[in-house]
Amino acid sequence: QLQDRTIRNLRVYQNARLALVEERTRLKNRIHAAFLMHGIVTARRHLSSRKGREALRRESATYREYPEMELVPLHLERIDQIEDQIRTIEEKIFKLGSPLKDLPVVLQVGGISPLLAVTILAEVGDFRRFRTSSQVASYAGVVPSTRQSGGKEKHGRSGHGRKRLRTALVQAVRSITVHEPENPLAIHYQILKARRGAGRATIAVARKLLEILWIMVTREVDYRQLAPQLYEAKLRRLNTAA
Repeated sequence: QLQDRTIRNLRVYQNARLALVEERTRLKNRIHAAFLMHGIVTARRHLSSRKGREALRRESATYREYPEMELVPLHLERIDQIEDQIRTIEEKIFKLGSPLKDLPVVLQVGGISPLLAVTILAEVGDFRRFRTSSQVASYAGVVPSTRQSGGKEKHGRSGHGRKRLRTALVQAVRSITVHEPENPLAIHYQILKARRGAGRATIAVARKLLEILWIMVTREVDYRQLAPQLYEAKLRRLNTAA
């Protein structure tokens, strides 16, 4: 009962965080577009720090006679507010999620950050309620599907399932492939990418990752690819927040 209430509350916070992230993305796109209208290309890093945003604020002042540039400081101010709000919500997520019983297990996987780990557990609920790994993959919407269109078969993922869970898995896969190229999952991704393209490869490895997590939790099997010091750093991050 307590676990169910925790899961429910985590999902509320995660919804709020996702809404803020989406708003921040829209504002960043508007800023990029405003500068581009005047032949100025802004790099992603310019909007990723307060120092970079301050530089853009000063730059926009030289074009203040244009409405789109006059709005840039307002967009930048809102991004500052959003980032503060996201940090506040993430601290609540860490504090609420740190007691989840399966969190130490999920954190064993190198590409899964504390935030992603809590997100995955909040979206799955309890891995043990699924009798097979295929069931949890279907729940997440990372199973392949075949449909007929114009007399031809088209293959892809099901398109159903929990979007936030699928997104968290995809983010974990991208982290693994970039930062841990020797990881078996990263190697598997590269093989699939060469044969089927990046999109299909990402979803296929996301399913593989989810099935590995199901096995780890339900069969109490440890993951062997994570350096001990990284695992300890993840636990410290959660303990600090709690």
